[in-house]
Amino acid sequence: RRIIAGLHIKKEIIIVKGGTHRWQSVKNGVEASRAEWVMIHDSARPFVTRAIVDAVLGAAKKYDAVIAATPEVDTIRRFSGDCAGETLDRSGLVRVQTPQLFRRARLMDAFKQAAAFCSPPTDEAMLMQAAGVVVGIAQGDPLNFKITTKEDFEMAEALLKSKRKNKS
Repeated sequence: RRIIAGLHIKKEIIIVKGGTHRWQSVKNGVEASRAEWVMIHDSARPFVTRAIVDAVLGAAKKYDAVIAATPEVDTIRRFSGDCAGETLDRSGLVRVQTPQLFRRARLMDAFKQAAAFCSPPTDEAMLMQAAGVVVGIAQGDPLNFKITTKEDFEMAEALLKSKRKNKS
């Protein structure tokens, strides 16, 4: 609350308790909202751009659920232990990102199915698909990567350094 107060944001900010899993934290936030649409973004992706947000919002004209994504460019293989297995056809694969946009009422219905998952859903789009909702794809950006490892952090630092250098 102290940090938020120091930001001098004019819009109302509601702080909710997080859950054990991501979907539970998101559910708590969505329950606190009364908006028709909710956009979910994780702070592990600090390089989101206006273009990504606009693409996601634009796709909402056609879908009740939209995810940002980029085409997969790497060769992807199944594996067993330390042995390479079957190569997957990457032409039908995307790397899913946030932000993700959902019609709130449909997402609240989808949350009811979360307990039936064998393991926690990795994003709310999984819940929407399990509820039978078609999830649209909007163009993401490869630079909107998720920072989860030391190497990701190093890449993020290099990107920030490059952006600062280009501004001066």
